[in-house]
Amino acid sequence: MTDQSWPQIHAVLESWDEEQQKRFPLFWSPQLLSEIEGTTAFDVFSTARRGVEQEYTQVLSELCPELASKFSMDSYKKVWALINSRILTLPESSHPALVPLFDLVNHHLPMPSKPLRSTAQVQRHLNLSLGRYGLKGQHLELWLQKPLKRPGEITDVYGLQSNEETLWSFGFTVPWIHNLTCLTRLRVHLTKWDLPRRSTSEGGSEALLGLQEIPEMHLERLLRFELGGCSSKKWSIRRSLWKPLSFLRVWLVSLRADLLELRRSCSLTLPEALQPFLDELPLTTFFSSTWHLNEQCSHVTREEEQLALQTMFSHLDQALQRMKGVPAASADEQLLAKDLDGALHDAITIRRDEKDLIAKHMAWLKHRMEQLKRKWPAAAHDEF
Repeated sequence: MTDQSWPQIHAVLESWDEEQQKRFPLFWSPQLLSEIEGTTAFDVFSTARRGVEQEYTQVLSELCPELASKFSMDSYKKVWALINSRILTLPESSHPALVPLFDLVNHHLPMPSKPLRSTAQVQRHLNLSLGRYGLKGQHLELWLQKPLKRPGEITDVYGLQSNEETLWSFGFTVPWIHNLTCLTRLRVHLTKWDLPRRSTSEGGSEALLGLQEIPEMHLERLLRFELGGCSSKKWSIRRSLWKPLSFLRVWLVSLRADLLELRRSCSLTLPEALQPFLDELPLTTFFSSTWHLNEQCSHVTREEEQLALQTMFSHLDQALQRMKGVPAASADEQLLAKDLDGALHDAITIRRDEKDLIAKHMAWLKHRMEQLKRKWPAAAHDEF
């Protein structure tokens, strides 16, 4: 900070524990950030860090140059992180607020006794929080759900999120998120060059889907998927892979199968972004938010299903190889058992979470491919 006319803020920043501050990815060194290179979190944190810096250089400095001159970039980042980690949404309101003293309450939730595999299960687990807060008249109150043993700490819950989200917002990770919840997520971005090649000698053409006519920027958006994450339905690897595998089936079978027939017999739906390129298809029947093609579709051959599964398996394997360290998540588990610096421990936790999620998906894909070698068609199961 360059101006001592803000003594209260200066005092807060000076008193902020340096070790705790370093745990926020906003302050990670390039060396520490490299520990998660190749992960979804690396992309998310890098984008968010640039966003905060641009707030300072392109918004605050341009709109309020006098105010910006009182803070360095480093001080601005500290203020940003402090506010972002302590802001809350008032009950029965969508308004964010800073509540002095209330933000002293720490987060705590017990470890689940069994995996949480849906948003409903996650919500029920949140109710195990020792503390509760809400509006009583014009006051915000914190109270206990059950008697507190002495000595003890009154705690609240900051929500239950993936470690990527919790670390960015609050500066800590939770060790059981990856194996006892459905919260860990992974972004998968297929490119046109990742897609399996099919001969068009059967009378079909890639142009049947209109993919050749789609501008590259639109096509890129259609090939981005997210694996993991909770939903209203019970989480499973099969359900997690549904969208990218549906796309790959459509890519393969549409070279020779009529789209109207695929809609009638296999519940085909296409992303709405394709509509301008396939405007001869009826809007209400063909287009939705994403790809869908029934995995038991009679038009999909055993070879095509195997090819779709293998394409996804190979893509995930490549993603695993791009991450730092040994591909097996167990190697990161061994590192986490050591006495590591807090920020390094957090980085390896994030990396371990994504490696673990990839490994689970690859194991399901491998099992499914082996299953199809023995029997076709074969019903796919959520677990194996």
